[in-house]
Amino acid sequence: MDSLHTSRSHRFFLYLDPASPPPVRDICFHWNQLGGDNLNTEQWGSILQRLVAVIAGMDNIDRQVLADAVKHPTRGLPTYVKAHEAIFYASNPSDILAGMQFFARHNEKVSADFFEEAHLKLRRYLPYLPATDLSSILFSFGKSRYLPHEDFWDDFQQAWQEKFASAEADDIHHVYERAAKLALPMSAKMIDFFDSYIRSHANELPVNLRDKLLWTSAMIDNIHGGTALAATVPALLKAQDMGNATMRNTVRAWYSVFDLPPLREKGGNSSSRSEKRLREIFEDAGKLRPEKDHILPYVASPVDMRLAFKGHDVIVEMDGITHFNFDFSGERRYNGQTLLNSAVKTKIAGTSRLLHIDDRSYSYLFYRCAVAEQDRIAHEILDTAISKEPGNYRVIIAPERILFDSMKNNNFIPS
Repeated sequence: MDSLHTSRSHRFFLYLDPASPPPVRDICFHWNQLGGDNLNTEQWGSILQRLVAVIAGMDNIDRQVLADAVKHPTRGLPTYVKAHEAIFYASNPSDILAGMQFFARHNEKVSADFFEEAHLKLRRYLPYLPATDLSSILFSFGKSRYLPHEDFWDDFQQAWQEKFASAEADDIHHVYERAAKLALPMSAKMIDFFDSYIRSHANELPVNLRDKLLWTSAMIDNIHGGTALAATVPALLKAQDMGNATMRNTVRAWYSVFDLPPLREKGGNSSSRSEKRLREIFEDAGKLRPEKDHILPYVASPVDMRLAFKGHDVIVEMDGITHFNFDFSGERRYNGQTLLNSAVKTKIAGTSRLLHIDDRSYSYLFYRCAVAEQDRIAHEILDTAISKEPGNYRVIIAPERILFDSMKNNNFIPS
């Protein structure tokens, strides 16, 4: 698809007039042209908001004709319209929830306004929803990686506590795992319910579900610190329970159960093009240690790169977009899984400095800096790292500044 044609199709949707919509065949044609385009979230949001307004004003529209005309089923025009209408026009909580689940499951590109509108409408229904619907709401937020508003989350926790006794094991798993991945603050009562459930039922659950719950407990304990889970979970870690190796090793390391050998992970650690390029930049600035040193003991998992720089051990981890959650204004926070992995690696690495560099920073380094500037920045980052106490830091590379911040908290990362 040529860029000119894409541009025309994009403009076609941006300037749709609900008062005088074009023929359906024109809408379908331009929608198909956009089907393979890599539009960002804001662009998709602008298009969809205009499109829904146009469709809502059409009389006797044949949805099947539209469905047949659209080439991309998961990004099909009728499905989008139906899901958007479910949230923006419907008042039935089941319809709103169905729209949320559609976009979450298909990982569709939608604006933050979509999920924000959905959860604002759902808030008043929370006390009346069954546990399975509450679980579905948080599942959708977890899949989309949007963070609900604080007052919504407070009301959700209250509703969940009232329905907890009737919740199935899968519902409990989804609520707590998604809340932990979103790194949402939990009330003491919410955590106590989870701790009590694990103590009473963990040994009765299938191994894969049990592993997920114990792994979730580690994320929660890391985020909140000093919870009752720290006393409950270690007693449940048994050498013969061979579930998911990555989860079990992480949980054992977090709770300092080092008398059990790590479980061997299957497969190796693949490297993306960005990881290889960043490794080359830092290799020029310091001494890249042998690959075997990239495997941390106890967790038996590799780090992205490890350097011996001026007699100090520096570990560099690359954080892609999936390591973050987003509020409705687009600000990002590290997710609970990344926070836990980072905390565990810091514990295992001892006197090392563990540096997290996110995708925006290494994109700036790769595409905005000349080779000489890349070398200078890499040396400055490593020099700054070894001047600090051993620990866990995130590094933000931006024009004319390099910022270091502790990973012990989860404040917004500066734009």
